Amino acid sequence: LGIRFERQIWLGNIGNIEESEQNYAAAEHHYAEALEISDQLNSPSWSATWLNNLAAVSIERGEWDRAEQYNNRAVALKQQIGDNAARAYSTVNSARIALGRGNYRDAQRVFQNLGTANSLDATAALDVRAGLAEAYRLETRYRLAENEFRNAIGLMARQQATLLDEQHRLTWFASVIRIYQDYVDFLMERGRVV
Repeated sequence: LGIRFERQIWLGNIGNIEESEQNYAAAEHHYAEALEISDQLNSPSWSATWLNNLAAVSIERGEWDRAEQYNNRAVALKQQIGDNAARAYSTVNSARIALGRGNYRDAQRVFQNLGTANSLDATAALDVRAGLAEAYRLETRYRLAENEFRNAIGLMARQQATLLDEQHRLTWFASVIRIYQDYVDFLMERGRVV
């Protein structure tokens, strides 16, 4: 039991690394393996985590229906076990799915509502800022987008010193990389020197 439990965490961490390197097929494979093990071990908390990560990878690949299916399963598990803190990740995914489907105002509303929650962990708080920036960028509301990117970068600087948990540190750095990449892309689109 112990080795299988640890194996699903290792597989998930490998998936996190693959996702941060934008190797989404490999990330999906490792998350799916981790999910299979956590389901066999009847570990709904870990299953919800891997489902959430599978949703995130599907979002990156533009597979909106698949992302929504994974996300809905993650939400159901999080409700079942009463994990309200982890539900923030599913809410971020819901907003990112709305963005991908072109529902920019809906996504903005979700990100703004989530951004007022005081219970967000470091990664979710960054994802909210970056998601809101992306929503504004897609609507060509560039001043608001740049403000949100700057807010995200300021938040990263404040958060970095407080990260102690190894598991959260890995996902946090993956978010940081994605936000910096998105911000550089945004500046280049606007013809601004990086």
